[in-house]
Amino acid sequence: MKKLTGLLVVLLLSALPARAQDLSKTYSRPTGPNVGSAVDMEQVLTHPAVPSPKALDRLNLQLAWHVYVPIDGRRDGLFGVQILDDMILVQSCSGMITALDPRDGSTLWRASPGASYRVSLPAAFNSYLVFVARGSMLFALDRKTGQQQWQFALPETLAATPAADEDRIYLPAHNNRMYVYQIPRTAPEGSPSPNRPGFQARPGLTDIEYQFDYVSQSPLEQQPLLVEDLVVLAATDGTFFAISKYERKLVYQFKAESFLSASPGYYRNMAYVASQDFNLYALDVVPGRIVWTFTGAAPILEKPRVQDQDIYLVPYRAGLYRLDRRNGEPLWRGPNEKVQRFVAANPKFVYGVDRLGRLLILDRASGADLALLDTSDFVVPVSNDLTDRIFLAANDGLLVCLHDRAYPNAVVMKAPPPRPGNPPARPAQNQPAATAPASSGAGR
Repeated sequence: MKKLTGLLVVLLLSALPARAQDLSKTYSRPTGPNVGSAVDMEQVLTHPAVPSPKALDRLNLQLAWHVYVPIDGRRDGLFGVQILDDMILVQSCSGMITALDPRDGSTLWRASPGASYRVSLPAAFNSYLVFVARGSMLFALDRKTGQQQWQFALPETLAATPAADEDRIYLPAHNNRMYVYQIPRTAPEGSPSPNRPGFQARPGLTDIEYQFDYVSQSPLEQQPLLVEDLVVLAATDGTFFAISKYERKLVYQFKAESFLSASPGYYRNMAYVASQDFNLYALDVVPGRIVWTFTGAAPILEKPRVQDQDIYLVPYRAGLYRLDRRNGEPLWRGPNEKVQRFVAANPKFVYGVDRLGRLLILDRASGADLALLDTSDFVVPVSNDLTDRIFLAANDGLLVCLHDRAYPNAVVMKAPPPRPGNPPARPAQNQPAATAPASSGAGR
């Protein structure tokens, strides 16, 4: 800590504005709504170097590992990086999906389902499958091996990432409908089958069993949340509503005072909903009750990052906020207005990125700005609320994992929910009756 704080002044004085010479290390490539076509698209691709041991040592950071994920030349890049409890899923714009071991960056599997350059959504998953949408098709991959289990022609174009439990998949579509389908018990012949009773081999395109669909009055552009027997949906007009997993039945509906301004954050049965009225609502999704409300200094445009103890918010140009997850009380708010995105946290420090793409190190207790590292060439945003590991990603396929020297082993900051060992029992015929939510809750 003395080494870190002792160099504070030197590091801050050495910080420079956006560097014009960086532009010489970039070029444009086709990308956008119709990724892969020759027109209508543009994206900057950079070639950063792995941070040197000397630069990291000054900040008490250490390189855990780095890896180059294969990409399809200059026209390609990284679409996104998802941090799971047992793997890191990296999707390229060309359609390659690579699963990495978070401990050492080694490749667990790699797959390229469907047509190239048709990536539009992050992957979804349950305990044994990874679901990947490519245009009008949905592909199911074995979570352990990456081997394709089946593919399915979607009823409509998806508007948001699907959600899946052990038995069903929930598909939010552009026509304001959410479609519910039974997950087939199929796998390619000769491949290892998931640990599910009754699983049978059947390769290729499959017809999965339609259950029902539900129509919203507003577009559904957020991934559904699955809690107990409920599917919780967020509409763009600020409406949250819960329906039964098993039939077309509304259980309750909640309306925020304004439109949604960011994707909700989730923790177990709690949803943390940011709206354009500067408010963050903590919604207990089972009874549909507002537990607390927090009002920021500006619209909250970034997804709230939720951990076991804390919630990290970045209101627009107002800096990083740290809230107590239990009651919404601010532990500190915006002492550093440069922070634009949450990256990771450990028991001592919080890591964020400023508008120039530099990694900022903040004191977790006070939020004070301690130091920075120039990471501006790592242009693919990655936020990790599960562990203390810091991930930096660039469009040339480079993924870097850093950590504080005091924590050689990954520190779990958000315990993942337990995975079911077997599919749940079929629901009884009598489902819980619908209950009306509280119109307001304990707020400040």
